[in-house]
Amino acid sequence: MKNKTMITFVLLVSTLSTGLIAGLFYAYSCSVNPGLGRLSDAEYLSAMQAINRAILNPVFFATFMGTVILLPLSAWFSYQGQPSRQFWCFLAAAIIYIVGTFWRYYRG
Repeated sequence: MKNKTMITFVLLVSTLSTGLIAGLFYAYSCSVNPGLGRLSDAEYLSAMQAINRAILNPVFFATFMGTVILLPLSAWFSYQGQPSRQFWCFLAAAIIYIVGTFWRYYRG
């Protein structure tokens, strides 16, 4: 039998990490992209390189990749003999997150 406390913790952390990444994507598209669009090509390249260097840190990596692990795990924990609404929501979130985040790297 699954430990109820651990399940609750995983569901909570999964929801929190998904919200943090969604907030990052939203803030980036609403504030950083318009600002970058006003730069010359050389300035744009320099700014993007600086952003890429800054975002590569343990906190971002744990949140970004942790969500990849936690969402499917949450779906699995939510499955109770038959699919529930919670299971389908976490499964859909996992698929949307993984495909939406990594698809651009695989399509070339």
